[in-house]
Amino acid sequence: MNSRFCNILCGVLLLAGIILNATPAEDMLSAAAKTEEGLVAMADNAKNTPAADAKKKPILAPVAYEAMILAYADVEVNPKEQYSFKSNYVTKAMNAISKKYQMPSMDEFLPRLLEHENAKVRAKALSLMPTFLTGISNKNSALCQKIMDTEKDPIVLGVLIQKLRNEGNKNPGIARFLVSQLDSADAEIRYMATIHCASTWNNKVQALVDKYVDMILNEKDAKVRSAVCRYAARVGNEAVLAPYEKILADKDQAKFHKDALEGVVILWWNFPLFAFNSQKAYELTVKYLKELPRSKELPAMPILQALSMKAQDKTMEKWREKSPWFKPEEIQPLLVPYVTDNTLRLTERTKAIKALWNMGYTAEQLAALVAECEATGTEKPSDLKQLDKTLKDLK
Repeated sequence: MNSRFCNILCGVLLLAGIILNATPAEDMLSAAAKTEEGLVAMADNAKNTPAADAKKKPILAPVAYEAMILAYADVEVNPKEQYSFKSNYVTKAMNAISKKYQMPSMDEFLPRLLEHENAKVRAKALSLMPTFLTGISNKNSALCQKIMDTEKDPIVLGVLIQKLRNEGNKNPGIARFLVSQLDSADAEIRYMATIHCASTWNNKVQALVDKYVDMILNEKDAKVRSAVCRYAARVGNEAVLAPYEKILADKDQAKFHKDALEGVVILWWNFPLFAFNSQKAYELTVKYLKELPRSKELPAMPILQALSMKAQDKTMEKWREKSPWFKPEEIQPLLVPYVTDNTLRLTERTKAIKALWNMGYTAEQLAALVAECEATGTEKPSDLKQLDKTLKDLK
């Protein structure tokens, strides 16, 4: 009898301990109805702070914000789409709450949530960490570094990649972490590391460049390899040109040709920043424009798409000063057939008009080209109308 009483007493005390150890946010969430309306009501009933400016939204109470993040334990993720959260009552409630309230600082609870046992809670908390164009704050960088070498869950690793993607040149430890993710056994993580880390913010990380060069030829997953071909050049290193050339010379690699072409063009005609000026990449682009067949499969579309974009005049002036090898008159005759060939898709033809404009063709020269098309008598009226509209929209 005494033994039974002791067991019951221990159970009561243990339960009481669990309850007592619960955070205010956990208590708030447990009391809320597990519906969109229930979570919004939870936020509305919190001790929110009115904004100093009556025209602005009130500030959500930190405890309610933490409770909403905890609710993400009940949201599924899509492992084939960068481990993004799927829509459900929690995400809908968060959207509704974000429209009604300003979000408070996370300083009070972020470190605690980054250690939460549930990976989805850790990932959501991390995703809400503020970032800037130049990266993240030293304080938040330190929080990421604290967990990056021990974190194993891909849901969280994917967010870490996004938060630290611009920090490679600044921090050797972060650089090693980013490179390591390109070796992940998880193809989606390799994909995320590829598309998020290929930038000049990491151009001093030689191991990253070397890994991209290897992956262009040897990556086994088609989605990841396509991304590597498209993005690797954004690091700004000509080392990627050699594997691009190998792919473009191999007919068996045809499904990656457009991706490789996109990478080649980036290294010299790099909209909108025009930060790169590789003469070799330019020469390869001219070579491929000469050799690529014109067809409805649009093999040259990555080149036309790139050349149809132009930066502001000051940016272009600075780029031209650093690129004496650039000869637009060399490219112009290679683009003209893409305008006049009406067996091509209209999208390709209009891109070619914009590209010619950016390569120095005058409005009069372009109008003459369209008139030449009309004179053939084989053009669809709707196509001529679109070509004319493209001319009028040029700036």
